[in-house]
Amino acid sequence: MRWKEVPTVLTAASQDLLTSWAVAVDVEGLYGPAGSQFYDSATRGDRSEVREVITLVRRYPGEILDLAAGSGRLTLPLLALPRAVTALDSSPAMLGILSSRVGTRLSSGLTFAEQDMIDFTLPNSFGIVVLGATSVTLLDRSDRARLFGRVRAHLETGGRFLLSTTDTDGDGD
Repeated sequence: MRWKEVPTVLTAASQDLLTSWAVAVDVEGLYGPAGSQFYDSATRGDRSEVREVITLVRRYPGEILDLAAGSGRLTLPLLALPRAVTALDSSPAMLGILSSRVGTRLSSGLTFAEQDMIDFTLPNSFGIVVLGATSVTLLDRSDRARLFGRVRAHLETGGRFLLSTTDTDGDGD
């Protein structure tokens, strides 16, 4: 990513700091090729919420859609279940990492979808849609509404949407 693209990635304070250095700076987005490698390395050992997600998913039937699948932190454990899994992510670099980590035994149950979670369209519906790692917090109110609409359109009757979030204001609500 070149300097002209930096404003879409960095805060104003970060832009000011880099400008004050008066040097050429290449900035890579977190979901580009280098950023995806960094993200995967930083989160590879992160098992938070995996056990809980698997426990919940086992309770409900149907195919599984893993939104914002990234390099597979949830997708890979979900593939151990005897169900079809679709890994959806907007980053081709992230999906490439996931693809390289899936063995041939598990690959037959996995479908990749390179789409944005706020406007995806898939040919099938799902018993379970999963959105982990508090990824919903990356979206503003308008984009969350779009996401929820797309999820609803892709859920089977009686299907479940499982997402994780965090209590950002600390009041427990």
